[in-house]
Amino acid sequence: MFDWITPLYILIQRLMYRREVGFIVPMATGITPDQIKHLLESNGIWMISFGVYNGDFFFIVRRPQADYAQYWLERLGLSFRQR
Repeated sequence: MFDWITPLYILIQRLMYRREVGFIVPMATGITPDQIKHLLESNGIWMISFGVYNGDFFFIVRRPQADYAQYWLERLGLSFRQR
C-alpha cells in the first residue's frame, strides 16, 4: 500500500517554509533518529519536519542552520544526503 500521507505532509511543509534544506540519513548508521534529533536541538538547530520514510531518517531545517546541521552530522561521521 502506498504511503501518500508522508509525501503530502512534506509538500505542505515545503510550501510553508520555502527556505529549507533537507537531510536524509540511512537508518543503518548505528544512531537512532531520536539521538540525532536530540543532538541537533541541543545545539540550537530547529527541525521544521522529521520522520522515517523507506528505511531512512529525514529531517528539514531552515537554510541558515543547514551548514551547522551538516557540521554536526559530519562530526558524528554519519553518511547522509542533502536535498
